[in-house]
Amino acid sequence: MKAPTKPTPRTPAEIAKPLNLSEAAQQLLTPGIAVRAYFEALAAKPDLAEDAIKLLAGALPKREGVWWGFVCLKESLKEPLSEKAVKALADVEKWIRNPTEPNRKAVAASAEAAGRDNGPGCLASAAAFSGGSLSPPRQPVVKPPEHLPAIFLATAMIIVAKSDSKNTAAHLAKFLGLGQQVTAGQLKW
Repeated sequence: MKAPTKPTPRTPAEIAKPLNLSEAAQQLLTPGIAVRAYFEALAAKPDLAEDAIKLLAGALPKREGVWWGFVCLKESLKEPLSEKAVKALADVEKWIRNPTEPNRKAVAASAEAAGRDNGPGCLASAAAFSGGSLSPPRQPVVKPPEHLPAIFLATAMIIVAKSDSKNTAAHLAKFLGLGQQVTAGQLKW
């Protein structure tokens, strides 16, 4: 019996390819650069903070990424939220703490109800597309594209940051700092 192999780490170029990074961010993507070095190069430039968020969203394991987004949204959403948004965030937290298929399906329903034009709905979509199948019950399994959770995760954080137009840069910087804490294992669920 052959021992299981570890997945090959993805390169920054592989992570970035489906994430629609800016041209300025793509220019920093040099051959042989490590993911951490590329992230740090993006994060060091305030005008590339959104690109750094996209990259980290794509680099983190799905559950950790959704946890990062959850922490960012919980710390930044101050206005009264709709019942659907509150439910979406509650279902996201439930899935983070217990990532079962029933919890993923519940968060998928919350994502649909909340919509994808707001932070909580996009974050719920990130969790919903983290696994499972896109097919209806009793149909062949169709896995969601690997990059889909990252796109919804980054979108959730960017929507929330931009919703406070006077403090967008501060929100993005805070989100990047929280992301670094998640990657360092300092911020756990």
